[in-house]
Amino acid sequence: MNRRLLFDNSGSSSPCRGSPTPTRGSPTLTRGSPTPRGGSPTLRVSSPEGTPPSTQEVRPKVILHRNGRPKSTARQFMHMADLVSDKGYRLGPKIGDGTYATVRVVERERDGTILAVKIVDTNLRPNTTYVKHFLPTELSISICLSHKNAINIHEIIQSEGLIFIIMDYAVRGDLLTHIRQNGNMSDTEAREMFLGIARGVKYLHDNDISHRDIKCENIFLMKDKTPVIGDFGFAKRIRFVDGKPCPSTSYCGSMAYASPQLLLNKPYDPKMNDIWSLGCVLYIMMCATMPYDDMGLCKMRRNGVIEKVMFPLQVVDKLHPDCKDLIYNMLEAETDQRLFIEGVLAHPWLSEVT
Repeated sequence: MNRRLLFDNSGSSSPCRGSPTPTRGSPTLTRGSPTPRGGSPTLRVSSPEGTPPSTQEVRPKVILHRNGRPKSTARQFMHMADLVSDKGYRLGPKIGDGTYATVRVVERERDGTILAVKIVDTNLRPNTTYVKHFLPTELSISICLSHKNAINIHEIIQSEGLIFIIMDYAVRGDLLTHIRQNGNMSDTEAREMFLGIARGVKYLHDNDISHRDIKCENIFLMKDKTPVIGDFGFAKRIRFVDGKPCPSTSYCGSMAYASPQLLLNKPYDPKMNDIWSLGCVLYIMMCATMPYDDMGLCKMRRNGVIEKVMFPLQVVDKLHPDCKDLIYNMLEAETDQRLFIEGVLAHPWLSEVT
């Protein structure tokens, strides 16, 4: 099976630091090719997008990038800078962007602390499912989180349709950039980092929260390389009926990390979908490739048959048997046979990490 390489000896892109934003999928590299700005297909939310904002409102002209994302004008930047300045922050340069938001550096004036801010302009697309449904959930969930391996939100500022989410600045960027620059990880490094990621997922699941968009781009590395899970744009509070979690029917996230149930447009257990995505993350950490390429994903969607994951020849004999076993048990097509997060953390491959 041909897989898309994430590691390129010819060079790599600069890291996108700070808070993640909802993106259009999982960027990939082929050997010797430049870094693309697009990515794998994104599984759109099940509700259709709404109408564009009213043309009667007088706002600075919005310039669109080639991929349709809004580009801030100087006047818009100055306006945003004034809004956050009133709250005690100095707005800095942009360090990342996504479909609905941009991320910039901010300095907290009272102590000079460098943070990141995710900026969502709800005026641009006020009737989209993201703005009306997912964004309010993201705000209510992210502000309540308190864990070493989940992004720390300091403050949420809302003014004139603009939402500023102030959070810790992940100096080392995201996990995908780290793998692009350094290739697949050693067994020791991967164990320690993956343990932190899994602990973050357990914290969410213990609080009946499903992330639903776990991927390397949404895992950020702090100065000491501690991994933190970010971007809760598609997160969901899980409801229970008769003690059982209600299946999710919102088809969102990145296809490359989507569980078979979500991939085949079936109602799915959101926590178990997170476990599948977590298996994809570990596979990428160890192999520096995606577990399934675009052609394979489309074939599986068309035929309804999920193939067992295969490992690249250049790493298959180097991987620890326990690591391969853990990946197999997370990338298990049948939900009732897939590991819970407690089983992931209790797996022998992670038991030796202190």
